[in-house]
Amino acid sequence: MIAPDWRVTVSAEIINLSELERPKPKYTEDGVERLKMLIRATLQVNSCSTRELAKKAGVSHVTVSKYVNGHLREPSDETLKALSPYVYRLISITSKGIELDTENTYKDDWLALSKVATDAFLKSKRVTVNTIPAKLWTKRGLTILGKTIRAARIAKGWNLDTASEATHLATNGRAKISKKTIAKVENGIGEPKYNTLAAIAAAGFVVNSAGHPLTETDFIDIACELIDPEDL
Repeated sequence: MIAPDWRVTVSAEIINLSELERPKPKYTEDGVERLKMLIRATLQVNSCSTRELAKKAGVSHVTVSKYVNGHLREPSDETLKALSPYVYRLISITSKGIELDTENTYKDDWLALSKVATDAFLKSKRVTVNTIPAKLWTKRGLTILGKTIRAARIAKGWNLDTASEATHLATNGRAKISKKTIAKVENGIGEPKYNTLAAIAAAGFVVNSAGHPLTETDFIDIACELIDPEDL
């Protein structure tokens, strides 16, 4: 009876030792952005909210929100293990959008999911960093975003010229979004560029109920119908 118990104990120790000796993934800022896009795309394809994903994965809503919005320095092993069964495998991210394998999730292969947030992913995949996948936008989401920005501008007492100048000042002269472009965003016409949303967010006039300015990531979440402006 002693031998079987001894073998089981040794086996458990080997497994634990393997976990300890596994090289820690070298997460990058661009990699975390890819992970964020992947989870966001999975949510939209499944018409699933961050709260629903949190419930399925057995983690807090705050945790999932961090991963969707990219407000974290690096992913944790435990969270990746919890999310991997519900996240579709990433094929590529290009200027044309994000491509997923909607037939397969990462299941228990959380290490493969973790690689999405590292430079190792770049070696075998086609990736354009800092590209917002166009096909994630929805017409309704863009309309809601436009109305949100317009309502905030009017509440501030600004006209389009003032808002345009505010984007110029907020970016230290690096960008000035024309009033025509702002009007298009407010009316949900076309698909806004990432830099446009970043500059409008930097102007700081679109705020939540607590008075905190919304970020470009918040704008994207609204345009993708991943969050209601009132929940921010």
